[in-house]
Amino acid sequence: MPANPAKHDPTPEFVRQVIGLYREEALAGVHFPDLDLQALQLAEQALLGAQLEVERIETQLEAARAVRDGELALLEAKAERALAYVRVFAGGDAALSTRLNGLGRKKTVQAEGTPSPKRGRPKRSPEAEQLFGAADGGELGLERVQ
Repeated sequence: MPANPAKHDPTPEFVRQVIGLYREEALAGVHFPDLDLQALQLAEQALLGAQLEVERIETQLEAARAVRDGELALLEAKAERALAYVRVFAGGDAALSTRLNGLGRKKTVQAEGTPSPKRGRPKRSPEAEQLFGAADGGELGLERVQ
């Protein structure tokens, strides 16, 4: 049997073991009604042929997705340029400018109902207060410089 040219061998280990039994000398000449070594090998070859077809189609699908992604990027770039032109055009039209404010790609996508993160330094926790002393430095004997 020729080497498997498929990227993934779909033949289960169980099936390989059964075919191996039929290849051994003890079962090499054994034939059951419409089931022998040749029938198993033909079925295995049909499976490998189907696997090759799946891999060929997956390769085509990946290529088609890459083309689609490229076309999407071009369309989005054109839409962004078109929106920039419209914003300049709408400079004197308050109603149109208001409609345009919500348009454009969002920089970050947040789940609905999720509050946006707060900016700035977080408040000091009570544990930090105990660890480092009071905020005025009283416990450490420090004075505030003004």
